[in-house]
Amino acid sequence: MSVRLVQYSDVENACDYPRQIGRLVRAIRERSSEDALVLGTGDNTSPGVLPLVTRGKQALEFYDAVEPDVETFGNHDFDYGVEATLEIVRDSPHQWVSANVFRNGEPFGTEVGVEPWVTIDRNATTVGVTGVTTPRTGSLNPMATGIEFRDPVDAAEEAVADLRREGADIVVICSHLGRGDDDLAREVDADVILGGHVPSTRLERIEGTLVTRPGDGGDAIVEVCIASDPESNIVRTDAYAPAMDVVETFRNLEASAGLAEVVATVDEPVKRTESTLFGGESRVGNFVADATGGRLVPTSPCKTAVESVPGKRWRAR
Repeated sequence: MSVRLVQYSDVENACDYPRQIGRLVRAIRERSSEDALVLGTGDNTSPGVLPLVTRGKQALEFYDAVEPDVETFGNHDFDYGVEATLEIVRDSPHQWVSANVFRNGEPFGTEVGVEPWVTIDRNATTVGVTGVTTPRTGSLNPMATGIEFRDPVDAAEEAVADLRREGADIVVICSHLGRGDDDLAREVDADVILGGHVPSTRLERIEGTLVTRPGDGGDAIVEVCIASDPESNIVRTDAYAPAMDVVETFRNLEASAGLAEVVATVDEPVKRTESTLFGGESRVGNFVADATGGRLVPTSPCKTAVESVPGKRWRAR
């Protein structure tokens, strides 16, 4: 029994950088083969500048380029409203799974093919895949209206039991819970939890379950080799030359959206870590304010917003 899992997650605003999304695609393509499953764990349609214009549909170009097998939802995949999410699912080339997202008391997206779980045969092995999304989505995303996020541990437990009954040799949970993956690993009988939602990478075992995370922005993917015991590694995408067909596609999208003008750059990279995300004032906030000629407006004791110049785009290099 030998199967490989290739995981991407939280692509987010990598779509604003054609060469970056090109490197990500190249890395995934070079690790795709007949014994591999390509899996996404949410926030791959949004956020970003280009997604604001396309309402997340730029992700369809990414999906067509990497030909995923399965993906689940992240909180940002509802940024443009539930109907926009359903439209993207309908036009996607791959299977979407969700065990804990509901609408009007019914599993979300069944009319466009979303399933609570699926089984896929690879290399004489049956791999069962389910997905869960953080129940905080309702409070994190004001566009996620009319949908319910049930307890992910309970939902995953039920889905995994179904997959075991269906004869799955390996059970994989595509998770967009972030730190909630620890409880998921302790409570649910899964072999691998492919995680997302947090910008840092992770490879760890929790009570026998392999827990992974590639981070965000297309900087890395995770490769898991499942033989007698799962092994994994982080694959950095900056080691790859960009896939030029994808670079051209996203440059064309950028130009048609009117986003080709760079209004400012920085000499040193702007780090996006947990501490900068949740630590109040940061370089990225100051940079946005300076780049747009705007001013910072307090919105709470620990948050600020930027009043910006309409029609301008900033870019950090």
